Amino acid sequence: PFTLDAQPMGKAVITRPTNGFMPSITCVWLDNDRIITSTGTGLQVWDKNVSMVNQVGITDTRWFQPLLYQNESVVCGTNRGFLVEKDFRTPEAFESKTRAHNESIWKVECFGSGRGGNMVASAGGDCMVRVWDIRTWGRLYEVAGHHSLVGDVVTDESRILTCANDGKIQVSDIVDGHLLHSVQTADNIRTFVWCIQFDHDKIVSGNTEGVVVIHSITRDVNGDRDVFEPPHGGERRRSCILQ
Repeated sequence: PFTLDAQPMGKAVITRPTNGFMPSITCVWLDNDRIITSTGTGLQVWDKNVSMVNQVGITDTRWFQPLLYQNESVVCGTNRGFLVEKDFRTPEAFESKTRAHNESIWKVECFGSGRGGNMVASAGGDCMVRVWDIRTWGRLYEVAGHHSLVGDVVTDESRILTCANDGKIQVSDIVDGHLLHSVQTADNIRTFVWCIQFDHDKIVSGNTEGVVVIHSITRDVNGDRDVFEPPHGGERRRSCILQ
């Protein structure tokens, strides 16, 4: 029902910095007619024709993994464990910075009420997920239980899902972060679960062995909590090796 045009609508190259190394774009965010990218040199804002309209650096860091668009601000996590907010409504691109983790931040997720949400969950290399009020940058609670780098965090209206390099997926309550479910998706302790997504009846994760794992979720008999179930015939998981 749709087509994808092979010819790009626009293309631009970030200016090579003075150190001679071409910056890698580690994340891209699309919001209406604006595009935001993050690189080792800072954050860039582009219009729909891929013409740069703003570029700012972020202090005390080398690269940025995630970013989110929140009203007129960009929120990103850094390799030194800081959550940084850049406000593009001011000419000097006001920067606020909060120490969130003892190691690199690998993912940030906005949720809550309002456009873009007013809470941020940050996943760190220190095995922790922390939830923050974006209006005050006060820490609300932590999601514990992982024993290695947390690579991804996603949310819906009632749950926080996390996955980590310990091969484990956790489902926690979005109100206070208490653990609801936990499942080991990888048999090999060297298999890292890097990414995760979910809907009302299944969880899909991808790991470093090129395996996509699908778990089904059903409501218990009382209808008040979710239960992990194998997809078919008593199998613990259904997987597909990516060639």
